[in-house]
Formats: sequence, C-alpha cells, structure tokens
Amino acid sequence: MSVPDPTDPAVWNELWPELWHRHGDRIEAMDDPAGEAMLRAAALRTGEKVLDVGCGAGSSTVEAARRVGPTGEVVGVDVSAPMIELARARAHAASLHNVSLVVADAQTHDVGRGSFDAVISRFGTMFFGDPVAGFANLARSLRPGGRLSMVVVREPQDDPWLATVLDAVAPFVGGDGLDRVEDYGSFSLGVGEQLDQVLDEAGFLEVDRRAVTLAVRVGSDVDDVVAYLQDEPEIEVVLDQAEARRPEAVASLREALVPHVGPAGVVMESSVWLVTARR
Repeated sequence: MSVPDPTDPAVWNELWPELWHRHGDRIEAMDDPAGEAMLRAAALRTGEKVLDVGCGAGSSTVEAARRVGPTGEVVGVDVSAPMIELARARAHAASLHNVSLVVADAQTHDVGRGSFDAVISRFGTMFFGDPVAGFANLARSLRPGGRLSMVVVREPQDDPWLATVLDAVAPFVGGDGLDRVEDYGSFSLGVGEQLDQVLDEAGFLEVDRRAVTLAVRVGSDVDDVVAYLQDEPEIEVVLDQAEARRPEAVASLREALVPHVGPAGVVMESSVWLVTARR
C-alpha cells in the first residue's frame, strides 16, 4: 500500500470522505476533546467573526457559531467539497444562519484582509504545502490583535495512543516501516520548536504552545478498534510493511489495547499541541 499524498485532491475529495462515511462518528469522538480545548482557548465572544480552517464536516464550525451568536459569523473553509456538503447539512440541521462554507485552500485563498477576529482550526493546518506562506495568509485575514487558536498532532512518539499502537507492531515491521507513518503529512507541525518558528516567520505574535493530554474514545471494544486501525491509512501503511508477519502484528496490537478497555469502551490518552497566538 502506498502512502496517500495529501497534496492530491483525491485524498480529500475521495479517500477522506469514504473513510468518514465508515468512521465519522468515531473520528468525531476522538477529535472532540481537542476541539473543545481549542474553542476554550479561543475565548470567542458574542458578535465576533471567525474563520474555521480545515472545517471538515463542520462540528467545530457549528459550535463556534453557537458561541458567537446570531450577531456573529463563522466562515468554514475546506479543500474537500464532500466534507463541505456535510458541514452545510450540519449547520442547516442546527438552524444556524450565521455560518458560511467555502470550498477552498486556506493557505492561498483570499478570505479578506483584516476580516476576522479569530482563526480556529481543529487539525486543519497540518497539510499546508508551504506552512509559512499558509499561516501568513491566515495572519493577513485577522484584524490587528486578532487571535489564532488551533490544535495539531504531536510527533507519533509523543502521542500516547499512537505510540502504543506503533510500539505494538514495531517488532514485526521491517526496515523503515514505522517511519512511513509520518509520510502522510499529519505530523508536519509535530516538532514544537519548528512550529514556533513557522508561526514567527508568518508574522504571528505572542505564540503560546502547550502539550495537552486528553482522554479519547477510540472504539467500543478491541475488535472494533483493530478493524478501524486496519482501515486507517496512516496505520494500514505501517501494518502493510509487516507482510507475512502481519497476523502477529495484529495480535500484538490487540494485546496492547486490552488494558485500555473499560465501561466506556477503549479509552486512551492522546497528546496534542494547543497553540494560541495574536496578529
């Protein structure tokens, strides 16, 4: 299996919507704790105008719209047309009229210079081809003193749930198999010092980056989680490297998940970077 190329539009318009169709509820459950931390840090106020970058199916967009109220506005931007349609349906179901949704690449799209009080992003800024240029574009969209609040994934070894998975399969994966998990692009902002430098070069001020550890529900039971992980591109590309030893790798993964089973299902710790900054 080849590593999906995040610069390929098909990843976001075909592969990702298909994965969402199968696992959307699970992905939301895993991402919501980080999204809530992001929104708390954003401290959105009634009447503010907010840009949600990489809004996906729109759960963070809708929640932000509730927080700014009917006198505020939230613009959700995503490169995936199918995900924007899901976000549009979510906003409609919530009877929110202060949401606008745009199919565009936030790293280059002109959303209006000095138009927003806040930019938020829940795992939506990690795939910029040119991070400095992308964040500089977001900085231009903010009014003087405007705020950035986002969450991004840390390096795999610093994220407990992912480290558990990778450590379990490591003895059965040859060569650089484990390294390939980083080829997908999710971890482009995972090195904290590099992330700080990107934001500084993009023109952001008062950058505050902190590791936040959260409990995430990965699935209902071990079988459920193992099936999901074999359907998840970042993990599947690693398991694929086990070749003939794949059954052993899956058995080891299953064993590693057992200690995390409880009344709520399989609950594991995840560590993310929570970042705030000002224009």
